[in-house]
Amino acid sequence: MEGCCSSGRYQHLVCINSGGSDLLENIDKIPFVDTPLHIAASVGQTHFAIEVMRLKPSFGRKLNPDGFSPMHLALQNYTLRSQPILADTVRKLVKFDSELVRVRGKEGITPLHYVAQTGEDDVLADFLWACPASMEELTNRCETATHIAVKNKHVQAFKVILGWLNRTKKEEVLNWKDENGNTVLHIAASTNQEEVVKLLVKEVLKKMPGIQWVTALDVALQSETPVDESIIDILRHAKVKLKDAAQVGDINMSYAFIQEYPNLLEDIDKKPFVDTPLHIAASAGCTRFAIEVLRLKPSFGRKLNQDGFSPMHLALQQNQNETQKI
Repeated sequence: MEGCCSSGRYQHLVCINSGGSDLLENIDKIPFVDTPLHIAASVGQTHFAIEVMRLKPSFGRKLNPDGFSPMHLALQNYTLRSQPILADTVRKLVKFDSELVRVRGKEGITPLHYVAQTGEDDVLADFLWACPASMEELTNRCETATHIAVKNKHVQAFKVILGWLNRTKKEEVLNWKDENGNTVLHIAASTNQEEVVKLLVKEVLKKMPGIQWVTALDVALQSETPVDESIIDILRHAKVKLKDAAQVGDINMSYAFIQEYPNLLEDIDKKPFVDTPLHIAASAGCTRFAIEVLRLKPSFGRKLNQDGFSPMHLALQQNQNETQKI
């Protein structure tokens, strides 16, 4: 059968038919098998692959004994620049069934994960356009495609993914921690990827103040691989912004920050459980700052942090008598 699939000619589908009308059904009953679609996809026989997909769509999501789908095999055997025929096979298969992009193979790796790993940013863009939900898939190591792109230092692939994330998904994906507790920022900081760190910190300060940039600094400082001082400085600058303004009660600094990022307090308030600037100021006893924040955002007064405490709870715990009176 392998020979007739490799020829890629329509008339060779008679090879399948000669095996009996139930041949495709019988192949499909085998849990893990190299189907005719696996073979055709791996060698770039586009027309044959699409015809098999039409006859037996389930083959597109079937894994072979090595844990690979036809799409995985096609991707393993080409780079877009050197094997345009295989690239055409990949695109035609995705056009036929966009969900093939998110089929989880060996170790939970999807075709989207694979192109993030290899840095095929143009194919990556095609996949995201065809199936945006594919970016939600995780590997067995709890890695997103974003983790994988940054881990492999594919900056352009990271930019492609970042551009596809809407605001809600961006916060979720960029705050996601892998099995080792690392966000994308942690990985970028500990591997000296200054351009990625700058992009992430920009997102952090502008839209996602809850992201783990403080722990990213800790990761960078504790990294076994020496981290460039420029990256350390970027993370330190991000850390001191609003948090330090609240801790020292610097009202002017907070307004300068809000002027730079007008939606900051709104973005913080959207988080169900978070340490707001009011929590920090109340805990530190910065009464005037706390009152100013409460005036700007009254809902902060009743908001609970991750430990279930309101600003008043924290003030009481720290015996901040003046702050309690607000």
